[in-house]
Amino acid sequence: MKKILLVGQKLDMNSPAVRYGETIAKKEDAEVAFLFVVPSSITTPDWMGTQERGVENALKKAKEVGANLKRHFDEEGIRSSFRAIRFQAGIFKKEMAALMPADLIVAGQLEFSHEAADQGITSIADLGAAFSCPVIDAQAMEDHFKPVSKKLWLKFMLYGTGSAFMYFGFFPYVKHLNNFFMTNGIISGLAIMVVVAAHAWIYGNTAECIPKFIKMDH
Repeated sequence: MKKILLVGQKLDMNSPAVRYGETIAKKEDAEVAFLFVVPSSITTPDWMGTQERGVENALKKAKEVGANLKRHFDEEGIRSSFRAIRFQAGIFKKEMAALMPADLIVAGQLEFSHEAADQGITSIADLGAAFSCPVIDAQAMEDHFKPVSKKLWLKFMLYGTGSAFMYFGFFPYVKHLNNFFMTNGIISGLAIMVVVAAHAWIYGNTAECIPKFIKMDH
């Protein structure tokens, strides 16, 4: 691997894209090219002059961050360069093409405009097809490998224990309990409703944890 392209609207040392890019670059002895993309329309009062100043300020800040990242990567012995551009479809595609060939694109936060969609780029995955290069969605990887929280483990153990009790400590004796459920009128009816509701609540909370363990809840 010779070259890695890091592209995103917000890139700094805390960005997943930068962390993954640095790790891969060190392992593969690869060059890193940063491409900062700044939305061409900033959320400000609807005056052209104000918006233009907002874009210029964002570009200036991106260049400062890029210089700091380059300094850090140079200190780590990683060859690097950076560019900051307006996030307009035509400019973006032209800059991406100029930075090719790359062996890997590591994408950070990117919000694609309708203009980009008109040119066939609606998501990070489309970058791979557009520029014939493998793409990593850094934030998706970060979410996928994030450790399971202690709160989720505690919830699973609590409701899992409850589910185990229902199946192994309650249902095996349900025939004996039927003598109570079927012979005490209103009280029995209320008891059945409580048991059914409790079982559904406990089992539902247990089942809710499983997709979160295997990162299928997003």
